[in-house]
Amino acid sequence: MHATLFDEGGTKEYSAASVVASAAGVGAVDECYEQMVLGSLASSAHHVRDLDDKRGCFFCFPDIRVRHPGRFRLRFTLIRLQTSVEPSPDEPISVLEHVFSEPFTVYTVKDFPGVDESTALSKKLNHQGVGIPIRNKGRLKYEDDDDEGGAASAGYGNND
Repeated sequence: MHATLFDEGGTKEYSAASVVASAAGVGAVDECYEQMVLGSLASSAHHVRDLDDKRGCFFCFPDIRVRHPGRFRLRFTLIRLQTSVEPSPDEPISVLEHVFSEPFTVYTVKDFPGVDESTALSKKLNHQGVGIPIRNKGRLKYEDDDDEGGAASAGYGNND
């Protein structure tokens, strides 16, 4: 399975973003590109049990990060890889299916509302050996109206 970042409407792919930088002291403007998405964009199948204890095939992308704020979708592409050890043009990689995620929001650091506790499914997959980080309690956003000026604590962990 492969993941690709798209705009909220699913029409524009974002593999790289254009960033304009000026050359020092010259006044000329150069255009360069940076990656919009970081992390593993490919996942192998994990054959594990779901919440109803039924065997299923899951593809997990626990470390995808988007560099710029906005509304996006991921397009997941299921592909069949070549079965032989030696690549051959007679046995090409074939796309079996595309599916889009629901739209999601990427926030600036200032506007980030915090992290929710991991879902029951994430915890179940983690217990079966799938490499998904687990959070027992969500990280709370700093409160601006706190008299002490303090922050809420972050709760992360790998135990339940």
